[in-house]
Amino acid sequence: ANTILNSSEAGKVGQQHYIRLVDVFLPVETISPLEPTGVSRLHLRPEKNHLEALLQRFFGHDSFREGQYEAIARALNFQDTVVLLPTGSGKSIVFQLASLLLPGTALVICPLLALIKDQLRVLSAHGITRVGQISSMSSLEEKDAILDELGQGLHRFCYIAPERLQITQFREQLRSVSEKIGIALVVIDEAHCVSEWG
Repeated sequence: ANTILNSSEAGKVGQQHYIRLVDVFLPVETISPLEPTGVSRLHLRPEKNHLEALLQRFFGHDSFREGQYEAIARALNFQDTVVLLPTGSGKSIVFQLASLLLPGTALVICPLLALIKDQLRVLSAHGITRVGQISSMSSLEEKDAILDELGQGLHRFCYIAPERLQITQFREQLRSVSEKIGIALVVIDEAHCVSEWG
């Protein structure tokens, strides 16, 4: 895994440097019985300083901006969360850091190809390369390959355009992925996805 840390185990894979993350502990308040979906829910109270240490390691920021920590804590407790912050104030880091700490893949619904490319560039710059995208620019072969890789748990993030969710076959493919490896978060990245596509 290329997004993982522990300075004592830093090394190289091919020409790519990596750091391995082991034994990250977050305090657990309770573990409830299995939910009807079969997923056991952890109720976490992540300490701000613990998450800030991971924020610094993954993204190079020393502290959270206003609203980020609270939103991440909610996401880690599987609570629906609406994050309204000014442009450039770090909304993406909220779901990116939360997703890295949860099992499964984050499905990011994003309406702008330029925004998807920018987020992939930023993630790659931080060593997070297990990212897929399915958009109108993807060929049928590329779309099938990404869905196959998702089913194998090879991606931490998958960016898709909202109109793809209108395709019944695609929704069924996502359901299959969810049953195999789990979806960590579903992120709607841009409010007008809701107003335009529902």
